[in-house]
Amino acid sequence: MGKDSKNGNGIHKKLEFLFEYGVDTEKRIIYFNDDVEQHSVDRIIKALSFFENTPNRPVSLSICSYGGSMDQMFALYDAIVTTPTKIITVGTGCICSAAVILLACGDERYVTENSMLMSHNAESIGVGNPATLMSQAKAFQAMEDRAWMLLERHSTWSARKWKESAQKKGEVWLTPSQMLKAGVIDGIRAKNKPPMPIKKKKK
Repeated sequence: MGKDSKNGNGIHKKLEFLFEYGVDTEKRIIYFNDDVEQHSVDRIIKALSFFENTPNRPVSLSICSYGGSMDQMFALYDAIVTTPTKIITVGTGCICSAAVILLACGDERYVTENSMLMSHNAESIGVGNPATLMSQAKAFQAMEDRAWMLLERHSTWSARKWKESAQKKGEVWLTPSQMLKAGVIDGIRAKNKPPMPIKKKKK
């Protein structure tokens, strides 16, 4: 097999990883543009495990998500904070609900200049008899309280402030500068040049 053929196969494999799994093996970037659910979380945990073969080089986790399952969020959170690899989280677009904790728990945390963060009280639908529903409600409340405590761990806001803000406003929306002030991120990624002004249409 010639050198060009080997290079071609290598490029094809990298593109396959990128477009099928959302993993750039060369630049060490994991793209998470999905809901927080079992399939997407499983993919990212496996990618983190793959990069642990070279833990001395950091990995970027790009997050754009409307949130999803709280238990799956906990599973991915544990994988991020326990991996020996340095994880740099980068929020783009919307970082909502369960995805907020995933952004905040990185070793370094950034967002792009046009991103938005949204946090709210968790929601669930129970199925079963009254006793089962009561047990589910208690377990769900414990999970929600745990989520607020994790946000406290990774920000300058207390768990109480996160929770009361969500209860008062329904949804807590933060701009990049507000995220920085709340301690959810360490910096904002933007070009040095100011945004181009919007040109008004001529009448």
